[in-house]
Amino acid sequence: MDTGPYNAHTITGDALWVDLPVLGVKGKSFASRVASSLIYVAGILELVVETEEDCVDFWQWVEHQTPIN
Repeated sequence: MDTGPYNAHTITGDALWVDLPVLGVKGKSFASRVASSLIYVAGILELVVETEEDCVDFWQWVEHQTPIN
């Protein structure tokens, strides 16, 4: 998970490069939107959320998913 106000620019790029998912929260400044932009460009739109509350909702949803064997 990547949050602001300054988020993980290089780390997000590195994680996406090796196929690790990153959940990004859109911020209001350039520095807080870099990770979301990288996730968006990678085509994983469902991993970009608008607010921190959306982030909590996402992780609660993930928590209740059936594991893949």
